[in-house]
Amino acid sequence: MHAAIGPDAAERLEAERVKWGYDSIAQRSVTGSAEQIAEGIAAWVEAGATTVVLQPTPDDPDPEGFMRFVAQEVRPLVP
Repeated sequence: MHAAIGPDAAERLEAERVKWGYDSIAQRSVTGSAEQIAEGIAAWVEAGATTVVLQPTPDDPDPEGFMRFVAQEVRPLVP
C-alpha cells in the first residue's frame, strides 16, 4: 500500500495517485496516525492478507523516520 505520514502526506499521496493513474487512492493507501494506519492494514488482514507492505512515497522527507514510526508505533497495533 502507498503510505505517507506527516503534514504533507495528503499532497504526496495525491501525487502518487496521479503518477499511477488511479481514479482514487483511497483503497490503495494509508495515512494519518498510527491508529488510522493500523486500521487500514487491519481491513486487508480481515480480508485474508497475510502480508501487507507499506511503500512510502518516493519523496518522503524522512524514510528512516517513516520506517521507525511503522515499526514502533503501527506494528504493535496490527492484529
